[in-house]
Amino acid sequence: MKKEAFVDKKESEYERRARLKYQKFIFNRKGLIIFISVMIAFLFTIFLRPWYVATVNNMIGFNSWRSAINNAELQVHIVDVGQGDAIAIKLPDNKTMLIDAGQENEKVKLKNYLSNVFFVGQEKKFDYVLLTHCDSDHCGGMSMVYDEYKIDCSFRPIRYSTTAQYERTPYASNVNQSDNLYYGEYIDKVYSENDSEVVYLSSFVNYKYYPQGFITGSDNLGGEYRIIFLTNNNDYYAELNDTSSVILIQYAGKNLIFTGDAETKCFDEIDEAILELGINSVDFYKASHHGSSVNEANRQSTLFDLNPSYVAISVGKYNGYGHPNQGFLNTLTLLNIDGNHIFRTDSDSSCIFSVDANSNIKTAKHIASKMVLPFIWEITYLIVAIIAYVVCFYNREYKGDKDE
Repeated sequence: MKKEAFVDKKESEYERRARLKYQKFIFNRKGLIIFISVMIAFLFTIFLRPWYVATVNNMIGFNSWRSAINNAELQVHIVDVGQGDAIAIKLPDNKTMLIDAGQENEKVKLKNYLSNVFFVGQEKKFDYVLLTHCDSDHCGGMSMVYDEYKIDCSFRPIRYSTTAQYERTPYASNVNQSDNLYYGEYIDKVYSENDSEVVYLSSFVNYKYYPQGFITGSDNLGGEYRIIFLTNNNDYYAELNDTSSVILIQYAGKNLIFTGDAETKCFDEIDEAILELGINSVDFYKASHHGSSVNEANRQSTLFDLNPSYVAISVGKYNGYGHPNQGFLNTLTLLNIDGNHIFRTDSDSSCIFSVDANSNIKTAKHIASKMVLPFIWEITYLIVAIIAYVVCFYNREYKGDKDE
C-alpha cells in the first residue's frame, strides 16, 4: 500500500485576503461600538448639564462659594468683566440691582455670570439698573442686559446722547453731550422698555432731598435697608468721571459704598455727604476708577475717614493704565486691610460679599473660574471620541501571519 505523504497546506492568497478582511471588519465593529458609546455619553452629558454640573461641583467642593450667599439677605456680586465695572446686587427684599455693565467685548462673560450664578433659581429680572456715567467700560454691555433681562427701573445719567435715536432727556438744553455709540445704544434700550420707569440721575435724587434713601425696603424679618445717592450727579463737570453716581447701601448696621469712577469733585461731595449723614466707617468700599491714583480718585483722606473693612477693585489683567495704582494699594496697607479683605477681579476673578440679617459678613472669590470646570468633562468626551475614531477607523495594512 502506497503511503500518502504529509502535505503542509498553505492558505491561498484568496483565503488570506478573506481572513484579513474579516479581521478588519471585526476590528472596525469594535471601534464603531466604542465611538457610538462615547458620543451617546457626550449627548447624555449635554442634556443633563444642570444636574451633572451641580453634582460634580458639590463632589469636588467647587460650590463652596454658595455658602457666601446662603441665608444672606444682601448679596454683592463683583463680576469680572476685565477693565470695566459690573456689580450685581440682591437686596434684602429679593429685588435685584445692576450697577454698570462693563465693556461691550466682555458682555458674554457678564451674561454667563448673571445667568449661571446670579439668577440661578429665580426670575431673570432687574428691578433697578444704574449706569453711573457714560464711559464705554461701564455702559458697553448694557444693550445685552436690556436684550436678555426684564428691567423695571432705569437710573440713567442726564448727559445728552447725540447718537441715540430715542433720546428724551428733559435736561438736553443745559447739559453736556456724548457721542459715545454704546451710550446711545443704551439710551435707546432704556426707552424701548415701554413699561419701565426712567429716573434721571440729577441732584434731585441725592441725600439732600432723600436723606432716608431714594430706594428703601425690608427683609422678611422687617430689617430695613436703604439706598442713598451721595453725589449731585452734576453733568456740568468737565471731567466725565466726576459725573459718576455714588451710592451708599445701608443694611443690618453695615455700610456699603459704590463709587463708579468718581474723582476729585465727586470726592468733595462724598466728604460732605458722609459728614452730614454721620458715616464714620464703611464695611465695603468699591474702589473708584479701577483703583487709580489717590491724586485723582480714592482720596487718601476720604479713605481714612471711611476706614473700609473690605475693598473691591474692578480691574483688567495687564491693563495699560497702571491700575490699580501702587499709591492706592499702599493706602490700603496703611489702613491694615490685608489681601483676604481685598477683591481684585484681575487676580481673584468674580467675587461675592454678603450680609445676613444678623450682620454677619461672608465672602467668596474665584467664582468665574469655578464655573468653567464642567466644560472639561465635555472636552474630555470629545477627545476620547476622536482617539477612538483615529485608532479604530484609520486602518493601516494588517500585520497578520507572514508567509514563511
